[in-house]
Amino acid sequence: MIGLTGHEQALATDGGLRAREILAHRAFADFLDRHLTVPIPNIGGHEYLVLRGTDAELMAEVDRIAGELGVTARWHMGRYEARRAFGDSVAYEVVCMPLVIPVATELAA
Repeated sequence: MIGLTGHEQALATDGGLRAREILAHRAFADFLDRHLTVPIPNIGGHEYLVLRGTDAELMAEVDRIAGELGVTARWHMGRYEARRAFGDSVAYEVVCMPLVIPVATELAA
């Protein structure tokens, strides 16, 4: 799988995990929609942590996913991250923690 990002490699070998996860989220949303008296839990966010690669590769993966989310990645408290909210209570966040933090960038965040 040369040329694929870590995320793309995982999708290619996940055995249908992604599809099962999406179905589970849809089933949960459908359940809540049908059962109006069931309180909705504070679902909050879904975080994807990029773990493998050099600092440059980690940040490139965050930038790639940020592009798909339609947002810009940024430095925040020692983490390089991108976040997209879906309404007021649900968000998707992709994060990496490079070993080297650009000091000037971190101070500006």
